[in-house]
Amino acid sequence: MNAIHEIIEVTKPLRPARLTAILAICGEFASGAKSLRLLTEQSVAADLELILFSESRKILDEALPVLDSFACFQRIVGDTTRLPSLRAEAVVLARSPIIAYCEDHSFLEPSWAGALLNSFDSDERVLAAAPAFINPNPGHPLSRVLFASHFGPWAKPNWPTGEHQLDSLPWHNTAYRRMDLLALGTEVAALLAVECHLQTAVKQLHPAGYFILNATTATHHANASILTSACQHAWVGGRMFAGERCVRHRWSLGRRLLQTAATPLIPLLRLWRNRVNLNKSIQGDTIHLWAYAWIVALFHAAGEATGNLLGAGDYVATYSDFECRRSRFVGRADWAVLHD
Repeated sequence: MNAIHEIIEVTKPLRPARLTAILAICGEFASGAKSLRLLTEQSVAADLELILFSESRKILDEALPVLDSFACFQRIVGDTTRLPSLRAEAVVLARSPIIAYCEDHSFLEPSWAGALLNSFDSDERVLAAAPAFINPNPGHPLSRVLFASHFGPWAKPNWPTGEHQLDSLPWHNTAYRRMDLLALGTEVAALLAVECHLQTAVKQLHPAGYFILNATTATHHANASILTSACQHAWVGGRMFAGERCVRHRWSLGRRLLQTAATPLIPLLRLWRNRVNLNKSIQGDTIHLWAYAWIVALFHAAGEATGNLLGAGDYVATYSDFECRRSRFVGRADWAVLHD
């Protein structure tokens, strides 16, 4: 069953699009209005195609007045509880050679699209390109823990302005070549749910290729600041990651059991690897920060153990729900970050 329900409108390109940005707006237009506005403000907006998804035609109609900023656009009603499938189907519909996935809680600087296109244009061996990351809601220690844990390796303060060749890239606002996503066929939806596996698969297609972190630009990723939400996300993310890893690497039952037996060591190893980024985030509240870090790491490890034993499970809807309407997962003090 397709995640796309109805294609409302497909405009003819005013000029050949160089990059297709894919954005889903869920719940209400306001939840994605800021991300949409920032796409219209891209320095190369006239070279972009936008594929805009929503479960509501009303939301797509509310977006219409600003869509003339792009070379072309597609407005599509779809099942936003199946976000990876929607994104995979968008690859087929896209009319540009580069695909980038956008979020309603990761806010792009105006140079984002142009910088990533420059990275791809510089060398045909570039398989993916991503911006550096900035935390726009660092007031809560939990937000700083999640940012350090998920995006610390790509945080803008860690990288001088310029392009940097890396082995992996962040999971938000990263762009890929459309031909590579198409080459992955029916696998691409599952891979988009756990993007580190997608990057591994793309690299396997082109062993001589490489990834670029373009630190001339950045995205500002808003992080959860409610502990229960963070714990749920960590458990689901851990289960989906481990379950997909077992499938992709064809782990035997023995290997799964061995990995599960090592579960108590996983939080310790994860925090040790990330200690530098976490220590940079302390800002005077060491106890709170490390307490949050341990709690989230324990829930992620528990999810991994479950994924090793029982597989990824049917958690795509839960994952999709968390990736939309981020205002439900932040404290009231952070609401202003998410909206115009």
